[in-house]
Amino acid sequence: MSFTFANAGTFGYHCIPHRNMGMTGTVQVDANGADPLVVQIGPGNGFAFSPVSAHIRPGGCARWVNASNLTVHTVTSD
Repeated sequence: MSFTFANAGTFGYHCIPHRNMGMTGTVQVDANGADPLVVQIGPGNGFAFSPVSAHIRPGGCARWVNASNLTVHTVTSD
């Protein structure tokens, strides 16, 4: 999944089936952020995003990539 962040701000997101396990993250959007940005879904223990707090510039595109052998992860805005 990918998303282009048009405006500055802080945006939360989560995995629907694993939110209660703490699988949440944020994207901070400001002029000092990166573009493009890749967030791995489920590296390591399989129930986390990496980085948990991503930093991207306005107009930048973030892409979430499943790095886990679990295929039931989602990325949904709060």
